[in-house]
Amino acid sequence: MKSVHLFARRGSSRTILSLGLGLTLGAGAAVSANAQSVYRQISQDSFTNETSQHMTEVEPGAAVNGVVIVAAFQVARISGGGGADIGWATSLNSGISWSQGYLPGLTQWEGGGPNSAASDAAVAYNAKFHKYLICTLPIGNFDTVAVSRSNNGNILRTRALRSSRRGRITCLRA
Repeated sequence: MKSVHLFARRGSSRTILSLGLGLTLGAGAAVSANAQSVYRQISQDSFTNETSQHMTEVEPGAAVNGVVIVAAFQVARISGGGGADIGWATSLNSGISWSQGYLPGLTQWEGGGPNSAASDAAVAYNAKFHKYLICTLPIGNFDTVAVSRSNNGNILRTRALRSSRRGRITCLRA
């Protein structure tokens, strides 16, 4: 039986292999170019108090349910800890567009709240009640945890949950 050679010329197998490798790498580069991340600025520090490092938004937390994204973060970082307030940003369309604001009534810098700063923002989604919750620790009031509730990603209000004498959290209706 005679063996059949696919390539009649010497070195043509290397050429075909190089072409195939080049096409594969080129297709991979084309796919990765389409899959690149798009960076969007979703919020900006607008505070002007003297105690903060301005144009800072740090320590983010986020929760996602379907196409709705809710993020929370410290705004206007204060060197002693925390931020002038907790900011939030919400997208109702998978991050294409965003609305943003600050948690109302939490700190003295936003809405005349009782606290000097706030820190440690965390976001959770409650599937049973279809609500997003933003929890944060107010600075200057060590026995509370502040919780903000939203419907469809729109922040409604901030309420404090006060610790009882036994170290438990007593929930107030939000």
